[in-house]
Amino acid sequence: PSARLVPAPYPDDPYVVTRDAAIADAAIATSGIDDDDDDDDTALMDSQPHEPCGSPRDTQ
Repeated sequence: PSARLVPAPYPDDPYVVTRDAAIADAAIATSGIDDDDDDDDTALMDSQPHEPCGSPRDTQ
């Protein structure tokens, strides 16, 4: 076949390194939020009824 294999991104690719660092930073920054009362927040969120939204055309 004439299709050419595309190499996977390498760890030394600047884009991949920057992206992975940003993802890691975001995970670290959000990992400790509301750990002390996480159960309460989850219970409140889960008890909310789901209200489906209409399409954007409905609001215009």
